[in-house]
Amino acid sequence: MEEMSDREMLEFVYSSQVVLMGMIQRIENHLSKDDEEGYRKSDTRSHLEVHDYLKIKVDQVQTELNIRAIQEG
Repeated sequence: MEEMSDREMLEFVYSSQVVLMGMIQRIENHLSKDDEEGYRKSDTRSHLEVHDYLKIKVDQVQTELNIRAIQEG
């Protein structure tokens, strides 16, 4: 696989973030529905922890790429 430039990597991160956020929204919608007996399908707390973790990781990568871009001018 070819090496990506920092700009290409940043664009990849942004587009991946959009896809992940869409997937997370679909999961949240699914988990928020009740089953036939009226019970919640799953505890959304664990899902929110995953959401927060992914957001933190994306932010870390974006910060690192921004630092590189500034350093390289």
